Order: sequence, then structure tokens, then C-alpha cells
Amino acid sequence: MLASVQEKVSLPSVEEELSVAAAKCRDALAAREFTGLDALIPDAPRDAQGWFELLSRYVPDTSVAAKIMGMRAAIPAELVGHGVKIERYAVLNALSVGALRIGSVSVPNTVKHLYATLCTEIAARERQWESHFDIEHDSERFLDVAQYATLRRFPAGALALTYERLAPIRATLCVHPLALPGYIYQRAFSMPVTKPAIAPHVNYARKGSLILTRSEYERALWLIAKTVEMNPKVKGLNGWSWFYSQTVGEVYPHLAWMRAMFVDGGAYLVDTFPAQPEGYGFAHQNRKRQNLYDQGKFCPRQTAVFWARDFFLDWASRHPELIPDGEEPVRPPRHSTRLRLRPATPSRHAKHNSPITLWDGMAAFDRFGKLKYTALVLALPALILSLAALLISGPWLALLMLPVGGALAFTFQYFFSQ
Repeated sequence: MLASVQEKVSLPSVEEELSVAAAKCRDALAAREFTGLDALIPDAPRDAQGWFELLSRYVPDTSVAAKIMGMRAAIPAELVGHGVKIERYAVLNALSVGALRIGSVSVPNTVKHLYATLCTEIAARERQWESHFDIEHDSERFLDVAQYATLRRFPAGALALTYERLAPIRATLCVHPLALPGYIYQRAFSMPVTKPAIAPHVNYARKGSLILTRSEYERALWLIAKTVEMNPKVKGLNGWSWFYSQTVGEVYPHLAWMRAMFVDGGAYLVDTFPAQPEGYGFAHQNRKRQNLYDQGKFCPRQTAVFWARDFFLDWASRHPELIPDGEEPVRPPRHSTRLRLRPATPSRHAKHNSPITLWDGMAAFDRFGKLKYTALVLALPALILSLAALLISGPWLALLMLPVGGALAFTFQYFFSQ
């Protein structure tokens, strides 16, 4: 008994763990492989703080991404052959700063412990992180680790959490017209689009990443709920993934829990556009899913989930078995005035919303931008119909035709562009 007490007393605090983690990152930077690297890199930041600030602005396909690519190209081939990567060098510098800053961030201590572990793993060059340091061939995974390093993403075990919201216009265009009223209620009142929310992401760098169990997933969600509780301005959790599609549970019954858990907990789910198998889509490293998709037997939707703060905290408060050692329970909300909507009816199981696809709406949205695209597919048709009504019947019919034209244009683009 005495030995057990002494062991608990001797455990390092989270501050000590983070300090050690920062030191390990600095030690990794002092390794021989990085000696003299700064002198070879054009416009390199002068110190770790500079790297932290640079990666804080990193997003793929931006000037910061181009700058890092230029630094990558400047490293001599001999050093590249020995495994020297500018991406890892940049992240280690930023982590040495982030590890000392996360102590003041409003996240559970368990998340801070996990952050210290993350720093230690990257400093030790553990295998599960290596694929994250290739900005040229996998900018998405490099974005993950850059966000960790600059405290834009936090580890929560099987999941990671970020503060972000679904793009309101893009997501709205993908919702079935009959599901639109419920979706608008969620974005206007239950979880206003103007308020911060937390988004969950699968942690691809976790050990044993080939298997994602329900217990691991729920423990990670509890940590996210605790983070929501610690930040009163955060209105809940919003996510967007093919995991939540009704089709997943129908084709793979052992994965049905991924949707059912949110439904049972009071979350609102709504389908958007048909998911695609490419990249990190549902067929990533899974030939069977690709074959089923090719045969039209597995066509999941990108499904949005909105778990309002009160319902989310209520769920977490009812699962004390998920509480990590040292964390305080999540308190149930005192009262909830939010209207709980049933999830929207799942959309049809198909590769597209209709047999005829006239254009790729998502690609066009990305190419033209949200303002130009919505003006072309919604505002312009509504305006033309309204002007026609004005010429035929007068101003009162023209005013009526404006919203009617918008509704018709919305329905047209939903069925024929996705």
C-alpha cells in the first residue's frame, strides 16, 4: 500500500511532462542530421518561435505552403538521402514552443498528457508519424501535424479535436430540399453558424490505427465533451464524415454504432453529397469497399452531425465509465431549452442524387468560390424568373417569384450537380 502511494506521489505533473517533451524536441533538433541546416534554407525563420508562427499560417495551396516547398527543394540531395526532412525540422521547432504553451489552454489535463506523448514520439521519430512529413505527396497529413504543433489541433486518443465549423454555404447546397428546414434550424438556433464549435477527426497517427473500437471512440468523445464544458462559448460538436452515413451500418453492421451512438445521444444528423472513394475517402487502403462502390452496392454519404452543447454534455455526464484517471466528471446541464430534432431522413443510396449529372457542383464551387457560384446557380435563375414575371404580370408576381425561383434553383442544383 505504501509503495502504491509513493508511486502516485512520484508521478510527474503535466507541467513537468510538457517541459520534458519540449526538451526532447530541442534535443532532436540538436542532432547531427540537422547541423548547419538553417544556413542552407532560404528565408528560414530565425528561431523556434519563428517556425511556430510560420506553421500557424500553414494551409495547403497557399503562399506558406509554397515557401516550405521552396525550403524543401533547397536541401541538398545528399542530406535528403540520409532522411533529412524540412517538414520534420519545422514541426520539431514549433512543438518545442507548443509544448510550453498548451499548459494555459482550456483542455483537459489528459489531452495535455497526450500532447506531451505526441511530442516525445515525433522527437524519437516513431514510425507512425513518418508519413506526416511529406508536404509534396501528402499535404493533408502534414497539415494535421502542423496543426498539432501550433495548437490548432489537439490529441484526444482515437480522435483529435479542432475548433472549426462546417462551411455554411457549401454544406447547405448539399442538403436535400426536404431536410433543409431542420438543417437551417440547427445552423440558426441550436448551433449557430456564427458560434465556435469543436470538430472531431480520426487520429491517423495513433498506435494501432488499423482498428477503431467503440470504447476508444467514446473515450475520445468524452474528452471532447469535457473540453466543451471547459469552454462556455463553444456550442457543441459538429462533424462531417462518411462514417455517420446510414449506408455504412446497412452494409457493415459491426460499424452501425458510429451513427447510432450520436442518434441515441441527441445529435442531429443530415446527409449531404455522395462520398467519394478517392484520397482519404471510404476506399482508402480498402479494395473491398472500392469494388462494392464500383458495383453500386456501397455508396455512403458525407453526413453532417450536430451535437448541441446541452445534449452532448448530458451524454457525457451519463457515462462515468469513460472518465480518465484524474479528470473531474462532466456535469449534466441544469436545463435545456433546445428543441431536439430527429435526424433527417437518409438520402437515397446512389453514386449521384439523380441519374443525370449536368455538372460537378463541388468542383465548380471550389473553382469559382462561394459568392460567384451561388450567384450563378441560385441568384441568377431566381432573378431571371422574377424578371419574366415582372414583364408578364407586374411587380407583385415578380416579388413572389423571387423566393420561388430560388427554391427551384436550389432543388435543380441539388439533383443535377451532385
